[in-house]
Amino acid sequence: MKSFIFRIVSVLVAAFLLTACAHSYIHLVKTWKSPETKPAKFGKFLIVGASDNLERRWNFEDFFTEEFKHQGIAAIPSYMVIRTGDALSRQHLKDAARISGADGVLITRLMNIKKEIKEVPGGETLVFKPFTPYPLPNVDDISSANIPMVGTVIQEPPTIITNLEVSIETRLFDAATSSMVWYGVTSSGEVDDLKKATEAFAREIIKALAKDGMI
Repeated sequence: MKSFIFRIVSVLVAAFLLTACAHSYIHLVKTWKSPETKPAKFGKFLIVGASDNLERRWNFEDFFTEEFKHQGIAAIPSYMVIRTGDALSRQHLKDAARISGADGVLITRLMNIKKEIKEVPGGETLVFKPFTPYPLPNVDDISSANIPMVGTVIQEPPTIITNLEVSIETRLFDAATSSMVWYGVTSSGEVDDLKKATEAFAREIIKALAKDGMI
């Protein structure tokens, strides 16, 4: 009985941890906007994922672009106008903004990622199954026979949960002047997938940009 209760508790703990990861808290740690630049509502953004890891760069740019468009804001990923493998230099970004018609360049960089592996202990589940003797009892209705129940213990392995804690840095530049007009650092609680978390990061950053009069 104790083993059965322990297993139920273990399952509930695992479910709680997985739910917490799916709804992790993502928040702005700090923001800054240039006191020398009057707030301007940018009409179109060039989205740049500053990473040597091309897959990560594409993921950042795609998720941010889609979230901007979802909010009714024009945006284009930089890989559409800057060739893959080209360095993300100031001149390349300036040319890309001109070609794409973007008046704002949003650059996002992964600052820190911390990986933590948690183990929820396994346990034992006691399962009862009917034991049918052989030969069968001499009764007309087998369902009325007094069939004994035999308990079987099933060993359950531990549950492994991988969590990430992520911080990203975001810079917004005015394409016309090449000056930085906004800066923010965003951090997450525990997340189980960086791609899924990127959507939440994008929503939080868009919210902050709107609050500061940038969109």
